[in-house]
Amino acid sequence: MGKHRITRIIAITILVLAAIYLVAGLIVALNLGGRGLGEGWGSGWTGWITIPIIVGAVFSALSMMVLGLLLLFLGKISENLSVAEDRRAAARRRAAEEAEVAAARLRAAEEAAAAARLRAAEE
Repeated sequence: MGKHRITRIIAITILVLAAIYLVAGLIVALNLGGRGLGEGWGSGWTGWITIPIIVGAVFSALSMMVLGLLLLFLGKISENLSVAEDRRAAARRRAAEEAEVAAARLRAAEEAAAAARLRAAEE
């Protein structure tokens, strides 16, 4: 069932990149928040820069994770549907083969019955 291997690889790559993006954004925000923007510059409160960076990193990572999980689940659903279609096709083939065997038996029984009627009519 390797039809969706590339989709699965892309989804996992997106999930890994989302985690890396989140960690990198948090590291940058915490770095800026910890040491500030330099000595004597402004009031020293760095929330005006760190809060938007953290919020942006979290929401961007969540969006990427949703996309990655969506791709992963859609690939799995499609794979399950193709497996079900294969099973149905195999069942149809088996049913057709069994129907051919049953039809041959029915024809043989009808021929035997017709032959028996002919013999009975001749006697």
